[in-house]
Amino acid sequence: MSHPSPAELERTAEFLMQQSRSLSVQNKHGQAGQKLREATRLRVQAADLKAKGYPFAPAYGKRATSHEAAAKLAKKVGKYHLMVLDDLKHRDLTNSEIIARHPDVNPRTIQPRTGELMIMGRVFDTGRKRKNQFGNSEIVWSLTDPKAQRKIA
Repeated sequence: MSHPSPAELERTAEFLMQQSRSLSVQNKHGQAGQKLREATRLRVQAADLKAKGYPFAPAYGKRATSHEAAAKLAKKVGKYHLMVLDDLKHRDLTNSEIIARHPDVNPRTIQPRTGELMIMGRVFDTGRKRKNQFGNSEIVWSLTDPKAQRKIA
């Protein structure tokens, strides 16, 4: 499941603010208030994600075990970002293909990195799909800049 980035949350909040202003002009103050409250909630959520360093650090879940796992991964997340970028320098790949190149690494550690790198603007969804070993379609990822440097912005 993909979670919205802080930028996506802020864009949606801005759209809701515009709707709220429009409804106020139409004297629909109850609906305008609902839009305003939702926009405020999204802005707070975006600020929380930014404060936690997302997508440059792993997201923390609601439970203590999630916090523990994210804290442990935070020390290594840059290494995994570089691993995915290095793999994509050779050719466009799906998550399963990236995971298959690293049998010694937990797949749950690698899979979220492509989404984080997409939010960072380092990789993109090519719009193509390939079947994995189970017959399910997967996104084919590519570097946004094929000459990308190894450093994470």
